[in-house]
Amino acid sequence: MPVLAYCVTTAEVALKVAQTGVAGMTVESVDESGLRCFVSRRESELPMSSLATREEALAFHSVLQELFRQTTIIPFRFPTLLADEASQPTSESMPGNTAIP
Repeated sequence: MPVLAYCVTTAEVALKVAQTGVAGMTVESVDESGLRCFVSRRESELPMSSLATREEALAFHSVLQELFRQTTIIPFRFPTLLADEASQPTSESMPGNTAIP
């Protein structure tokens, strides 16, 4: 199921986020490799054009602002859709992150 990505934070901090975000979708967090990615699962029947409205851009921005008040975030551009949760960034996939032998 495609996911709409909001931002990435470190997974160390407990954060509060609105129950709903873009298009009334639930905002969830997924932790992986010390990172937390905030996403909404996009129902396949929801057309992409329904996300590209001023209202939805403001809803996206509102979620980012709420999280930014609590911690540093790395925001995604609106609307960034990932094919599924497996496509989400991990610490190994972040630019400049190299493994130390």
